Amino acid sequence: MRKSNCLVLWSALMIAACAPTVDGEVPSLAKRSYELTPEQIAELAATPLELEAGDRGERAGPAPPLPAAVADRLTMAMSEHQAGSAAFAREVPAARAA
Repeated sequence: MRKSNCLVLWSALMIAACAPTVDGEVPSLAKRSYELTPEQIAELAATPLELEAGDRGERAGPAPPLPAAVADRLTMAMSEHQAGSAAFAREVPAARAA
């Protein structure tokens, strides 16, 4: 075997040895629902489900409305997020200048 072939083989084996092993399920890289725009959510809601083995792909219609307490908490969390985002945006120019 030529020296260059040995080097390639050795490099491939070393890279493979460095690969991490994963125990259990790996999290999905798909976008989470909070990462989508309202238009994307509406499009997904209108898309029929793809059938998988043993799945009848049925939907019971639109999701039920949120309970009032959950909706209030969601509204409060969203306003906190918007306030924090605005505060962050105000600090960006000074941070970039530094």
